[in-house]
Amino acid sequence: MPKITPIEIDRYTYNIGSTIDGRSTKAYWIDTDEALERLVSVISQDDSIAIDTEFHREKTYYPRLALVQLARSNGEVVLIDPFRVRLRALSTLFEGDIEFIFHAFDQDLAILERSVGTIPRRLYDTQISAGFLGTARAGLGTLLERFLGIKLQKAARFSDWTARPLTKSQVDYACEDVVFLHSLKDAIDASLRRLGRVPWVEEELARTLDRMGKSVEPDAAWLKIKECKGLDEQSKRVARSLAAWRETTARENDIPCRYILSDLAIATISHAKPRSMEVLLNLRGVDAGKLSQKTQNEIMEAIKEGLASSKPTESPYYEGNNYPRHLTPLLQLCQAWVAAVAQREQIDSTIVSSKDDLQDLISKNEESRLKSGWRYELVGRDLVNIVTGRYGVAVDAGDALEIVPLDHRR
Repeated sequence: MPKITPIEIDRYTYNIGSTIDGRSTKAYWIDTDEALERLVSVISQDDSIAIDTEFHREKTYYPRLALVQLARSNGEVVLIDPFRVRLRALSTLFEGDIEFIFHAFDQDLAILERSVGTIPRRLYDTQISAGFLGTARAGLGTLLERFLGIKLQKAARFSDWTARPLTKSQVDYACEDVVFLHSLKDAIDASLRRLGRVPWVEEELARTLDRMGKSVEPDAAWLKIKECKGLDEQSKRVARSLAAWRETTARENDIPCRYILSDLAIATISHAKPRSMEVLLNLRGVDAGKLSQKTQNEIMEAIKEGLASSKPTESPYYEGNNYPRHLTPLLQLCQAWVAAVAQREQIDSTIVSSKDDLQDLISKNEESRLKSGWRYELVGRDLVNIVTGRYGVAVDAGDALEIVPLDHRR
């Protein structure tokens, strides 16, 4: 491990509370491009850096980044003001060999990619990794208390991160979100190594990144609206057209989708399929007073496009109420087996398999996650045998579930 060079940037510093070793820690405030460039030069040889962001997205389509926090393995913390600096300077670090440690990186990565232009080439997520030790999507505070015996103060969680200057409680909160991540990673990895699950985590991180790299296409936006799942095919085509229009409009204007048209309104319009403006404006969920004439016309045009479309809706194989009733017992049996294995192995069952994963497996989808990698070794092979009738599920002498061969089906 290379020697950690102290930052020693003569700008603003904050003294924050006790860290892991009980000593006071300095947090450096970076609000000039010159200071950021110097920082990048100093920390570019680090092996690992903990990272987090603070942002707001209540009134915009894209999250508005308000703060970037970095912590080094020597305990130094850096707070970067994205309103004052060009964050693309961080791309040098992201594209290098430094491992960036996150907690729950899904939203952070999307924000950083938009602000920096790229995401870290090497990264680690404490939330995902801890899931392989039995914690279900645990928050940072839960993990710190479990693995390190540290309790966080979350007083500034819902404060305004766009305000300047930050308050002392905000600085403490921002620093606490990163300063313990190196030690937390070490503790989690020690347990993962004992169980031989480090390769599982690496595989899952790679899968998660691959999935996150695929942005939602406007034509698929309707699938996120639960009220549309029970619609007939023609209504689904209208919903697809309306949701695609709303998604595109929201992106272009950087405003939340709900500001344009609510999910309820899209479902109601799709079901009613109005042919006139008068009918449209009297439907449930449609607030005529908030819709400009231009928006009203665009909605009617989207309805017409949906009605005229001959392209089938590409919904999941088994979706909502369309899941065949006669397969429900098999699905429940598979869910029970996944839960039993997860409990036995002390791993988060939601990481092992989702309901969609099981439906893919039952539908004989060869791309099912349960048919490859660690999932196949842990539960996938057994589930295939259950689905194909080679094995059944029974209760053993200790009241635990076990799978047993069904000789008559061989």
